[in-house]
Amino acid sequence: MRKDVPTTFLGKLYLKICLIVMLIGTVSVIYDEVNDLLNKQKILKTIETHIRVLRVKNISAAYEFTSESFKKNTDIDSFTKFIEGNTCFFSNKRFRCISRKINKGLGYVYGYLVSAGDSEQKVTYQLIREGKMWRISYISLSDKL
Repeated sequence: MRKDVPTTFLGKLYLKICLIVMLIGTVSVIYDEVNDLLNKQKILKTIETHIRVLRVKNISAAYEFTSESFKKNTDIDSFTKFIEGNTCFFSNKRFRCISRKINKGLGYVYGYLVSAGDSEQKVTYQLIREGKMWRISYISLSDKL
């Protein structure tokens, strides 16, 4: 019999405990990855819905997708001026997502608002989770993502 293979009761118990710990670790990693993927899908869905609402010029409904902190810093009139001052929110035919990530409890979505004439406006969204919902805490239009 090989000397490196535990044959005692404690040796076998130790191996079983090691296998259980490895299994728990693997399940935990899989859970974290699935949860991250689901949250990335949720933040993208929030942005896509927000853009669809703006496309039909329902600014008050779009404002409801924003976070409490956003609303404290930006009243509905300022939000309306920002949206109306950037016609890409109304004239886009689709949103093209470049990337999305979650970092330290904040979600980020980077992409382009694509117009009917296929011109593109770069847009960045930052989101924060409030309860079970992801809410927009920042919107930026720029030349760079």
